[in-house]
Amino acid sequence: MRQRQGNPFLLLTFFSAATLAVILLLTVRSGVLSHKKPAQSAAEIAIEHNAAMTVTVGKSSGRRDGIVEFIGEGADFRLSVPFAWKRREVRGTELSAVRADPPAMGFTRWHVPKGATLSFRVIGSPSLTVRNVSTAPLLFIGKKADMKTGHVEESSFMLNGGAARLW
Repeated sequence: MRQRQGNPFLLLTFFSAATLAVILLLTVRSGVLSHKKPAQSAAEIAIEHNAAMTVTVGKSSGRRDGIVEFIGEGADFRLSVPFAWKRREVRGTELSAVRADPPAMGFTRWHVPKGATLSFRVIGSPSLTVRNVSTAPLLFIGKKADMKTGHVEESSFMLNGGAARLW
């Protein structure tokens, strides 16, 4: 009896097609997963104010969602944050005293009274660039805590207009 041999070209074609199908499936699946909830790697905020003031920002990370908290001292201010940031908590004033303008150009502008604390839930742990859009000086104090490692990082800078990267 004579043994039949398979065609090596057909075998190579079959394995190539199977490999291509697996690669396409993984690529599509990876793309779908990355579009579900993209992590923010960088965020820019803007602060408007009429008098010299201090804003302290605290940021916690290490979990899926982070928290960014702003405390204003010295004057009322307006805070523009990315639209994806969701207000979490208001302290130091009535909830109705902290108003938001309708979102525009990917940002929400919040009106924050003097002495109020406003916190947001954010995706991941974005680096933060602060823009002082007023001519009055702004002292910006940042505190970042990693909940997994317990590491705390502090920094501060004075802005007379312009922008600076905090983390």
